[in-house]
Amino acid sequence: MRWQGLFWKLARAGLVAGIVAAINFFLVWLFAHFLGPRTSFSLAFVSALTIHFLLSKFWTFFNFSPDFSRQVPRYLTAAGVSYLLQFSVFHASLVLFTSNVLVASTVAMPVGMLASFTMLQVWVFSPSRLRALRESEAVDRDGIILPIRKSSPDLAA
Repeated sequence: MRWQGLFWKLARAGLVAGIVAAINFFLVWLFAHFLGPRTSFSLAFVSALTIHFLLSKFWTFFNFSPDFSRQVPRYLTAAGVSYLLQFSVFHASLVLFTSNVLVASTVAMPVGMLASFTMLQVWVFSPSRLRALRESEAVDRDGIILPIRKSSPDLAA
């Protein structure tokens, strides 16, 4: 059953990626009319980042934790790694085989998407494991902390 949960999480992440990719493509195209290709790519990436964070947090990973002070720096680190990977592939594509910014962006996106999903799943939106569990808590197989209800000795009879 755990694989089913991961499958649907991946499906939601794919849909989020598609939405963000469409926004990113549009913005790269729009900005490229006024700015250079690398600046256009960078501005589109940053613009789509906010939408990606919100959709990923609340819809893909169903994470409603108010722990933004932990998640935002981790997300930005993951986004930075994703950006560097994508920009490297984007630049290499422009240098090696195309002058079309949309083709280069299409080649770059899957690399960033795979790295990003992995970091979001394992590090950014995973439950915090820093605190010790209380006696009245347990962790389920998905890493979610759940309360333990102890039965009353009066009711056991």
